[in-house]
Amino acid sequence: MATLYKLLVENSKTPNLETINEDYRLFLQGFDESLNYEKKFWAHLCELGLKKGISAYKNAAPANYGSSTHKQLLAEATVAFEEEGRGPQAKAALAKLAAVCQKHWQDGRQQCEQLSLRSHPCTLPKNVPHEKHNSGAIHISSCNCGRTQGRREDPFNLRQANYEYYEHMAQMCNLCVKVKQYQFPIFEPSVSDYRAAAFEAAFPLLHPGKSGPPQDEDEEEGEPNDEEEGQEPQQPAEEEQQPNSANNGCSQPLSPTFGSDLNMSIAGFGASLNESQASSEQLTNSEQNSTSSGTSSADTENELVVQIQEPAKKEAREDAGPPDAFSTSTTEYLPGLVHTVSDFGLLPLFPSWSLACVGPSSIYSHNTGLQEHFQSGFLSGANFLLPWDVQLRLVHAPKQQHHPHHQQQHPGKKQQRWKKQGDRLSLKIFVGMEYECSRGHRFMMCAPDRVLRGGADIERDTCSKVVHNNMPLYYPCPCRSQNNYLAQLMRIHVVTPKAPVNIIVDPKVCVGKGKYTFTLGSIIPPRLSQSAYWIIRLPYVYQGDDVLIAPPEKLEPDDPMAGGYLLPGMFGVAETDPTQDLNEPGRMAASAAGNFTRI
Repeated sequence: MATLYKLLVENSKTPNLETINEDYRLFLQGFDESLNYEKKFWAHLCELGLKKGISAYKNAAPANYGSSTHKQLLAEATVAFEEEGRGPQAKAALAKLAAVCQKHWQDGRQQCEQLSLRSHPCTLPKNVPHEKHNSGAIHISSCNCGRTQGRREDPFNLRQANYEYYEHMAQMCNLCVKVKQYQFPIFEPSVSDYRAAAFEAAFPLLHPGKSGPPQDEDEEEGEPNDEEEGQEPQQPAEEEQQPNSANNGCSQPLSPTFGSDLNMSIAGFGASLNESQASSEQLTNSEQNSTSSGTSSADTENELVVQIQEPAKKEAREDAGPPDAFSTSTTEYLPGLVHTVSDFGLLPLFPSWSLACVGPSSIYSHNTGLQEHFQSGFLSGANFLLPWDVQLRLVHAPKQQHHPHHQQQHPGKKQQRWKKQGDRLSLKIFVGMEYECSRGHRFMMCAPDRVLRGGADIERDTCSKVVHNNMPLYYPCPCRSQNNYLAQLMRIHVVTPKAPVNIIVDPKVCVGKGKYTFTLGSIIPPRLSQSAYWIIRLPYVYQGDDVLIAPPEKLEPDDPMAGGYLLPGMFGVAETDPTQDLNEPGRMAASAAGNFTRI
């Protein structure tokens, strides 16, 4: 018995036991495994758990899915495994489970997962060629004029986001096809192999030496009662303003429904985004020399001064001819949006902004606000524009000695009307800062941190809070939803007054923690016609020279401007010159294009 015990048990503890019997040697090597029933039990449980986990993963896996779905399915498979598998071999079994599931996912079931401009992955198969990405996310957005809302797919490039969707909606909206839109300058290639302008990786912003005149930060965010800024173009011929085309091939005349007797034309205004300091000083001196009888300094403290120019004869203006155009590239285009430090010679392929006159000023009633049949999707009580009273004082500009025909007095109808009305004008302008969320909810704001809740929120100085302060680019939507949707500043509504002046708009949006300040892209800011309803549609997505500026996932309560903001001082006012044809911005007189007052 002792001999048998030694042969079967004790010899198995000697690892290098020499024997000529191969079967006996194999018996000794597997002796512990043969008697270790506990180890066999744990191995059997892990095998059952592995089969259950793999089955749970494959049964729940769709035809195509992304990495996030894969991780979720793997977590569910792990839970199914742990219902059976446990013991010392569970860790190795889980590693095997992850490897099997990874192989199953990569076997023709992966998604493209290209991120959209709103950070949603493409859901199309990765191994199947596709011309257009699709994330499956649907947003509700309004057209350029705001009358029609539609479903928009998640954009994957700048053209889809800022241009193609609105062009598509224009064909569906019965108002967009009738309004006349401002023609922003765009790239016009002269060769077939044109390309996007390349920027240095270390310096995504263009060098200041290659860009336009530097912007004064204090001037952009100045007080509302800034001095009027006269502009006298003193740049070389190759850097002068390129005239905007007056013809709009995509637009049709307004129907009589919206008033055929109203001047709905538009044109550029202002010689540059930055006014000449010498011209400003000259204009300031002229204001000081201009006085009005019976007016004290206290009465004129809050007034804006507008110079009255002697109207030039139409024949003399036509003889002057159009100004020289800026030199723009015809082989390279700007890949992003126009900003304050981008090269004047680079233009985008398509406009990312929209400026349209949607009708006469009479279509808006301050008693009822914006009606659903005209502007759809507004939340209750948040569909009112803010009245803005602007006081102006008219002064006559000094006569120029180098223009002999200006020395004579020609009291035409325009001067007689001003004399009849006196030297002061009170303008009633209506302004609305419209925000829109991805669910199509639209609302106005009455302050940088307050949503308009009805007529009770509108006071005498309410509009000054939105035009003289930074307005956030993103703001939480007040709609009742479990998800906190962010609304984006998408439109600026302006109802111009019926007065012998024109309103000028020059919006600037600061995005990317102050890195970029985006503009309309027109060196001459647009001039709005009188007694009309205008809408400025802002870009849906902002992109710099070589980087996309994504919207924030959420806003911190202590920093609502983190996602970007609209700079104050975007409005200006200037006299109306009857000798100018607003349909021909390229033939506007230099004196008229250089004088305006920021309000």
